[in-house]
Amino acid sequence: MKIILMGNPNVGKSVIFSRLTGIEVVSANYPGTTVEYTEGRMKLGEVMATLVDAPGVYSLDPHFQGGRGHPRDHLKRS
Repeated sequence: MKIILMGNPNVGKSVIFSRLTGIEVVSANYPGTTVEYTEGRMKLGEVMATLVDAPGVYSLDPHFQGGRGHPRDHLKRS
């Protein structure tokens, strides 16, 4: 199972990722801190899940050109 933490920039995705996986990633009180996808593992009930910390996005529209790649592209690589 793969779970991608995605949403607007500067809403706390990396803080949640660090808390759930135990992997320390850089977080700051300004947008643009996360610039790469980071994967970690966590136990969800009896299942091990892959959790992905994604850079913030301003739109889920597949034609939107802002940011560092669309989260959809990361799913395609899985």
